[in-house]
Amino acid sequence: MKVLVTGAGGPAGVCVIKSLRTRYRVVATDVDPLASGLYLADDAYLTRSAEDPKYVSELLRLAKRTRARVLLPTVQEELGLIARNRERFERAGIIPIVSDERSIVIASDKLRTYRRFRDRPYGPRTFSARRVTFPAVVKPTRSRGGRGFALCRNRIELKGALSENRRLFGRSVIMEYLPGTEYSVYGLSGPDGRPRVIVPLQRIQAAAESKKAQVVHDVAIERVVREIVSELRLRGPWNVQVMKSGSRVTLIEVNPRFAGTTSLVIASGIDLPHLAIQLFLGREPAPKSLQYRDGLFMTRYNEEIFREPGRVIRRHA
Repeated sequence: MKVLVTGAGGPAGVCVIKSLRTRYRVVATDVDPLASGLYLADDAYLTRSAEDPKYVSELLRLAKRTRARVLLPTVQEELGLIARNRERFERAGIIPIVSDERSIVIASDKLRTYRRFRDRPYGPRTFSARRVTFPAVVKPTRSRGGRGFALCRNRIELKGALSENRRLFGRSVIMEYLPGTEYSVYGLSGPDGRPRVIVPLQRIQAAAESKKAQVVHDVAIERVVREIVSELRLRGPWNVQVMKSGSRVTLIEVNPRFAGTTSLVIASGIDLPHLAIQLFLGREPAPKSLQYRDGLFMTRYNEEIFREPGRVIRRHA
């Protein structure tokens, strides 16, 4: 079976491609001809960016031409587009593994997410720019891979952070500073929106992405995350980041897609990309495939791919 994976240059795209290529024929796409995942796939193509009005038609045409049965998007900006055009793909016999557009709109906007859960014990406190309890955190309302995050201790720092984010990213949210231990929780829900697996990872060293992490079974975190993703009715893969301080678990953000440390979840025994495909093909996973190794550590390093000029991918979709 052929699977089309987008975003081959990002950490999530690379994780997904490396996982799937032992079971499926993988077709990878990216806007960058030097995206590393393009050179890990069985076949690869360059595409327009998701902001291009012709992007969806191009992706659909490529999926049909390569006879891909499943579409696995890993780029945040394209999720809503693909969800909005789900029926176009399905009519062509292609299964897009993505949440519904309404769920994506809420999950992709931190302010909307916080407002949705503000009355819950795990909902973070947010502030208006005029009334802030310091220290406070400023970050873009839409996920930017950790960019735009600023810890502000006074109004001067707050004003500077808001101004910089407005210039680079647009809107920001101001929220309470949350000391404690950060967890990146990975999971998968079926087409019915019911979570099938939840795997908490403790982030030991992280910047834009986790460099070191550990699988940590935590009932309190799993209970909170299950409630969040169930209420949002996320479908397919998702990632929820929370902070734990003592017995308090607080929501940080929701990503309705695969994330960059999917490789640790796979190594622990939960092959999320394969399970996602099986679920959306109507096949319930065996209980054994939902068991993971608690306590497993990951430390990440860089690995290079070298290509002569004539072997750089130049095929456009």
